[in-house]
Amino acid sequence: MKIAKFQLENFRNHSHTVIACTDCANVFLGNNGAGKTNIVEGLAYLCVTKSFYAVNDLTALKVGESSFRISGELISDSGNEFSVQISYDGEAGEKRYLLNGKTTQKLSSIIGKFPIVILSPEYSGITFGSPTDRRKFLDFIISQASARYLEDVLEYRRILRQRNRILLDGKSSNGSVTHLLEPWSEGLIEYGSRVVQRRAEFVRDFEPYLSRAYEAIAGEFEKPNSKYLSAVASERLSDADGLRMEYRRLLEESKHEERRVGATLVGPHRDDLLFTLDRMELRRFGSQGQHRTFLIAMKIAEFEFLRALCGETPILILDDVFSELDGQRSGKLIETVSSMGQYFITTTDDRVFPQEFFTEAGNKHVVVKSGSIIREQAAA
Repeated sequence: MKIAKFQLENFRNHSHTVIACTDCANVFLGNNGAGKTNIVEGLAYLCVTKSFYAVNDLTALKVGESSFRISGELISDSGNEFSVQISYDGEAGEKRYLLNGKTTQKLSSIIGKFPIVILSPEYSGITFGSPTDRRKFLDFIISQASARYLEDVLEYRRILRQRNRILLDGKSSNGSVTHLLEPWSEGLIEYGSRVVQRRAEFVRDFEPYLSRAYEAIAGEFEKPNSKYLSAVASERLSDADGLRMEYRRLLEESKHEERRVGATLVGPHRDDLLFTLDRMELRRFGSQGQHRTFLIAMKIAEFEFLRALCGETPILILDDVFSELDGQRSGKLIETVSSMGQYFITTTDDRVFPQEFFTEAGNKHVVVKSGSIIREQAAA
């Protein structure tokens, strides 16, 4: 997948910015607050209908404006062309996505059509943060590779919200809710078991991608590893009936505590990923450098994983990552991504690139200031 061109209108600090993209490196240079991240944030909207940065769509509106629009032309590996446009009306609170001129009724149906991999400081929580950050990582990458998984996750979340509402009402009224919970519990077991099974399979399949990527970036002999932690998962993950039986047993065991706290206590919404380097837990014992390297390796592995499963080269975004890397690892990262096709980089300092980088055919250098492009140059 490649982006041929795109434009931002009333998005963040950009009034009207048009960018023609090269098939290789697209580097956006500027000071903090210039609008570099806003440009690649717009690409995320085109590919997955939402930001990797904004809390909500309203915050992405340019100050004083009532709506924004992002449009672009994308080309698949097989040569198919797509015209995409996403707009947001702040007054109505409505978002609209057009694919080849036709309105898409379900925004979730876009996920996976235009695979994208994003490496940004916003994702540091994957290794440093809470289980929620790691579950988001799991759900985002698997959903791009499997529409069925995305449907299961969305249905699980719907059922979980309803079940929690019943539990909370029961706690407040001190009444029995057993008869109300039963159908929702069965749905929770059915969809939750599917989610657990697919996540565990992903972690297993992802392992060789992570190992290769870590070695390429770090050039070291540390052995990275990840393990899916779930109360529901059993040793026989291929046994769907066994998973459902275990889930049902755990719900039965926790029913009194659930009614006391007014929330569902068992399921994939409480699971986690454990990352290790040479069998030492990364979150507890890893240095800052090891955390950064691990995260970069995970994103490179994510790229290769999605390319293999989707049959389409993902769009790669590296947002402000070099400020936290030493020169050697910056060089390794640039060398690695240079062989991966089209990619987009934001940086405050272009000295991290080799001297000949911007004279190599296809690479493009764009200077951004105050939400506008003030200079762009592409090597012939």
